[in-house]
Order: sequence, then structure tokens, then C-alpha cells
Amino acid sequence: MSARLVQYRLLWQAAHAQAHPRAQAILWSVIVILTVAVTALMGAVHGAQVAAGWALSTPAGGLLFAWTMAFIPSALGLNHPANAQLVPGMRRRLIELALLVWFAAIGLLAAGLQLIPDASHLVLPWAMAMTLGVATLMAGVGAGVVLMLPFFFPFLSTGWQAWLRDAATQPGVMPLLATGMAILAVPVVWTLFPSGGERHWAMLEHRTLMMDGSGKGGFLAGLKPYVPQRLRQRRPSAQGTPGALLLRALGPDLFALTAWGSLGAALAFAGITWHLRGTPAAGDPAPIWLISGSFILCFPLLAAAVPAMLVRTRGEQALVRLAPLSPIDPARFNKLLARTMLRQGLAIWAWISAATLLLAFAGGVRGMELVWQACVCCMTLPALAVVLRDHAHMPRLGALFYGLAAVGLGCIGPIAGVVGFKWLGLSWWSVAMVTALMLTAVLVRHRWRLMCAAPIAFPAGRLD
Repeated sequence: MSARLVQYRLLWQAAHAQAHPRAQAILWSVIVILTVAVTALMGAVHGAQVAAGWALSTPAGGLLFAWTMAFIPSALGLNHPANAQLVPGMRRRLIELALLVWFAAIGLLAAGLQLIPDASHLVLPWAMAMTLGVATLMAGVGAGVVLMLPFFFPFLSTGWQAWLRDAATQPGVMPLLATGMAILAVPVVWTLFPSGGERHWAMLEHRTLMMDGSGKGGFLAGLKPYVPQRLRQRRPSAQGTPGALLLRALGPDLFALTAWGSLGAALAFAGITWHLRGTPAAGDPAPIWLISGSFILCFPLLAAAVPAMLVRTRGEQALVRLAPLSPIDPARFNKLLARTMLRQGLAIWAWISAATLLLAFAGGVRGMELVWQACVCCMTLPALAVVLRDHAHMPRLGALFYGLAAVGLGCIGPIAGVVGFKWLGLSWWSVAMVTALMLTAVLVRHRWRLMCAAPIAFPAGRLD
């Protein structure tokens, strides 16, 4: 193996080790499991050619996701000016490695999409723009949002929809657009790794401001400055109940953030509906399904945010342990904490589900389609189990891994529905719903017992 390849391997391992010591094993295990499952399902439903396309596209999508959310944020820490001075040439090797991984994943995705007849022409440029845009935003370069904006315009204008559809079907347009995005990727990635100096410290300052001053990338912490103070206050804490006291130590008020976010989504939906009034696109369900799908996805991500943020409030957790209202017995304390977490999680799920159904109803969804929407909301319930765990021995996992686990649990019901429909001839909705509800009951019961038998949860992670 050449010296350059050895350097690439060491930098790849060092970047992922900052996220978690076993990050690579987790990453490749998730990619392999998803690839096998998706390929088998698509092959059974659509045939060998589509299965081959998904066999290439699925690992490419997983690699792009890991590149954006895990590798780039950690690699930015490796590019600290002190490290760059101690290890000559490391900055250039990081840039080369980032570009090589991105180009490899994009090439694999392009090859897979060629084998999927129904794949949209805009998937490849959308993936290229989103990964580059999100990576620049996470690095503290606000200009990265410019890369993503064009792909939101089709939902705002009939003219943009027709123009993009026509342009995407013209011969040579998509290869030209993909080539342009690939050329643009080089200066974008180069910008992510400045050679020390004022640019590095400016990016670091922007990242710190975006992460609520913690520098740890806390999930949803960046929304805190935009939430009114009245919503951030936990009013039940004035009652002096033990459960309300524990809520103070769980981090930001996720229920208030959910309520505030749903208000913003409702305003966005109203704005889109008003903009499209009187046009042929007024009956297009795409904006409705886009907002509804985003709402449904919020619950697993919010459930994953609880254990991810719990380790950031250890000081307050220590004070809660000393409060007269806190139970001293570990089993009673953990039982009270588990009940409080589940109550908060169920309240968030109920709010998100209600908001999803109301938005769908306002958008013209009626009858069985509205019932199916409610069923999809119920399929996310297994994510509740993520908040129940041995918090005293909590491993140092990032929000990314908790989010993958929560979303993965929410996908088990739909996957079981496909299996039951394809091989057993059963109703997809019935199998998916029953599987999701049974899985929720089994996982919550099992992890409830695990949490009650564990050492006292606060401060979280002290026994790691």
C-alpha cells in the first residue's frame, strides 16, 4: 500500500473516531444491512434490474449521508491550525480524501440510478447539491444554502415546475448539470478546509454560534435563540413536582420547540397554498406530502435528541440529585425519569400527529387517505424506546447514531408490511400497523425494565 493510501486510511479512521470509537463498524454495518434489505425487497417487487440499481444506490446514499453528517464535521476538527502545523501536508490530504469519497459515492449513485427506470432525473443533482450545501452549513459557511435553494423553487411556482421537468428530459442536460456540480465541488470542499488564519477562526465562530455556543453540535440547540422565552420556560416546574424537576435536567424543552416548529410549518404551508391559488399546481399534492412527511420524520429525530442532549446537562443533573424532591432509591428515580421521558415523548408524538393530520386535511386529503396518514404516524411509535436506556453507562454516541436508530425502528413496520403483502398476500397497512404497535410494546417494556434495574441515571454517563 502506498504512503498516500496509508495517510488516507489514517485520516478516515481519525475523523470517525472523533464521532465514536466504533463509528466505522456501526457505519458499515448499517450500510450492509440496509443494502441487503432494500435490494431484496426491490428485487421481489420490481425485478433484478431494479434490485441491481438499488444495490448500488443504497450504499451510495449511506456513504453520502455519513460523509455529510459524520466525516466532514470531524475532519474540520482535524484541520485545526495546531494540527496542521504539527502534521505537514495533512490539510491537503484531507481535501483529497473528502473529494475522493464524495466523487466515489456520487459515481456509485449515478450508476445505480441508470438501472432504475422510474428514478427522477433530478435525484442526482439534488443529492450533489444537498450534500455540498449541508456540509458547508455545518462548517459555518452560510453561503452553502445557495446550493440548495434552486431545488425548493419547483414547489413555489408552476413555471419552475414545468421548466425543470422539460429541462430534465432533454438529452445531455442532466450530464451537463452533474458535471457542473462536480466541478463546483472542488472549490466548495477546498473552502471547508482553510489554511489557518482568520478564515479558520471566522468559520469556527460561526459554527459556535450555530451550535448555541457549546461547540458540540447539540441537536436542535441552534433553534433556541429563535424560540420565545415564554415557550422555553417549563411552566410545570413551578408546581414543584419531581417529574417537572427532572424535565429541567433533560435539556431544551422539546415540546415547546415542537409547538413552535409546527407553527412555522403551518405558516409555510399557508404561504405555499396562497402562492399557488388559481394555478393548475393548486391541486398538486407534492407540497402537502412534503410537509406531512417532514412532520412525521420529526418525531423519531426528537426522540433521538433526548439521549444525545442528556450528557450536555450533567451539572444540572447533579443539582437535581441533591434536591429534596428527588428519590434517593435508584429504582424509584429511574422509574420516575422513564415515566417523565415517555410522557414527554407521547405528548410530542400526539402533537406532531395532530398537526400532520390537520395540515393534510387543510390540503384536501380526505377519507381513507387521511386514515392512512394516521397509520403512518403510528408506525413511528417504536422510536419511543430510544429514550429508555441505562443512562448511567451511556456510551458517547452522537445525535447522528441515535437518529439512525430511531428512524430505523420507524421503518420496521413498513418493511414488515411489504413482506406480508408480497409473500403472504396480507394487507400492507394491517401488517405494518400491527408490527409497529407490537414492536413498540415489546421494546418499551424491555427497555423500561432495563432502565429501572440500572444504576441511578443522573448524572448521565458518569460510569462510562
